[in-house]
Amino acid sequence: PTLDKPVTVKIPAGSRSGRTLRLRGRGVPARSGAGDLLVTVEVAVPTAPTPEQRDLVQSLASVSDGDALRAALFAGSVS
Repeated sequence: PTLDKPVTVKIPAGSRSGRTLRLRGRGVPARSGAGDLLVTVEVAVPTAPTPEQRDLVQSLASVSDGDALRAALFAGSVS
């Protein structure tokens, strides 16, 4: 929900927890019109994953190149 009506926000693929998205014109009114509403992405990780969730994460890990991701993290190229 926003100040005037509910809206749908499309979260870009690969967004990480803590990323801030700007909804232009959906915030508190300002002198020059409505201000912007900032939305922060919060990724919720289950504390007790089901067996199906564990299998899905393991399947993803088996097709992902974790070494390349870690190398990119240390090089500072992943945001």
